[in-house]
Amino acid sequence: MQARARARPSAACKAERDERPVVSDALCVLDLRQRAGPAKTSLSSEPEAGPRLGETMRLQLAVISAAAVAVLTGGPAAAQDARYLASVCANCHGTDGHSVGGGGMPGLAGLSRPYFIEQMNAFRAGARQATIMHQLSKGFSDEQISALADFFSRQPAKK
Repeated sequence: MQARARARPSAACKAERDERPVVSDALCVLDLRQRAGPAKTSLSSEPEAGPRLGETMRLQLAVISAAAVAVLTGGPAAAQDARYLASVCANCHGTDGHSVGGGGMPGLAGLSRPYFIEQMNAFRAGARQATIMHQLSKGFSDEQISALADFFSRQPAKK
């Protein structure tokens, strides 16, 4: 029985891991599996032709699914994800929720967490009227609204 050589992550994989740990960990696993070659699964002496296409696709799907679940459930990069979600609000409410004066849009920075959640839920339910917020608010999950509320409540209010 032939032993499989231990593969090491590529330099690109290591750099990616530093930048986006949750997604890149899953992708690095796939990178290692592909570079290590097929695992010997039987004791027969017949030469192995490599992994079957279905096996490779199942592995890729499993890795991608695991990465997606980790990102959506608040993996190590949850704070960075909240900042990413907040960038959607920046077009109207300013960077990090600091609205430009005289624009007619309220600033979100410094709003209390319960108030922010209450207002987003009011937009989603149609209880608070707006030109576009009722549509945008429906695109966020409760967890994402909670993350946004945490993010904006930690931002200093503009004086």
